[in-house]
Amino acid sequence: MGEPLGDTTRFEAVREGVIDALEDIATMQTASVGIWLYGHRLAWQSGPTPGIDDNAEYLAQSNGFVAISGLLPGDDIEQARPLSAFDGGHLAALRPALDVVRPWGEAPLPAAVRAAETGFDAAATPRKGIILITDGTVSARLARRPASFDDALSACDRHGVPIHVVLVGGSASPMERHALEELARLSEGSLQTCDTPAAVRSAIPRGILRVLRGGWEADAEPEVPGRGKGGITAVKLSNSADNSAGEGGATPPVRGANTSTRVTGVVLHGGKPVPRAKVSIEGVEPDRVTTDREGHFVFEAVPDGIHEIVVEGIARNKIRESRKRLVLNSPLPAKRTVQVLLP
Repeated sequence: MGEPLGDTTRFEAVREGVIDALEDIATMQTASVGIWLYGHRLAWQSGPTPGIDDNAEYLAQSNGFVAISGLLPGDDIEQARPLSAFDGGHLAALRPALDVVRPWGEAPLPAAVRAAETGFDAAATPRKGIILITDGTVSARLARRPASFDDALSACDRHGVPIHVVLVGGSASPMERHALEELARLSEGSLQTCDTPAAVRSAIPRGILRVLRGGWEADAEPEVPGRGKGGITAVKLSNSADNSAGEGGATPPVRGANTSTRVTGVVLHGGKPVPRAKVSIEGVEPDRVTTDREGHFVFEAVPDGIHEIVVEGIARNKIRESRKRLVLNSPLPAKRTVQVLLP
């Protein structure tokens, strides 16, 4: 996960994408979120009789050194946050640890998925899932509690938890990729491959959207056919906080299934409207609308959730494209106005 990806690293692209997605979820206040990390605290030293190095910077911001007492790098899996209601305050509490987490040791991916499943139960909402973010590497040298992909799938099968894989970079071996494809397919999840930072930032909210929609996504079918290995493994989601109390013991409200919003907007370049620009919102009909002479556009019924507005237009004799995140969470049909700036 520490390898380069565009002008950054795989892990930095993932960190940015996860934080952006969590900010969006926090504004919704209707989703429960759990976070598991792996391979981020302990690493084997090199040599014939290796010792263990610890990630002191991260440990100082988390549960500390007591949490790793007796732990081996191959078993380095941590529940950074239990599955529960999520808002801006919870995100603020997570940020110090998320800001310093980094790839460090082994990559016990199947065991991490097996652990992430433990927060779900059979009575939970059907709109649930695990967002597994990985570069495909699997290693758990000398683990006391090893797990296979079959173990991970069996755990998720117990409560019907789909796994939506975000595969970052192209270094996964054919065997590792096949295992991830099967994990996604057999759990009725999805797999997305990301070769650029922008693709990572788009794939994470798209996986979350599949969870919030109970696995359905209208824009496309899911694609399912040493050190520096670990990282963020899963953002565990449920689209309601049925089993988790909010502040003061109150349960956050759950959105109605058919809630939609009328979205209007304007496309600008250099402060001036861009006519005849093509605008689309992934998974929303119509597939594309065209701005009028004043740069305005309208989508009549956009369902609640996390969306991406994609705009392509011509300004100053050059084709320009822009993307904008859109989070809708209205208890009643409503209106939303957005402004999209072309670079």
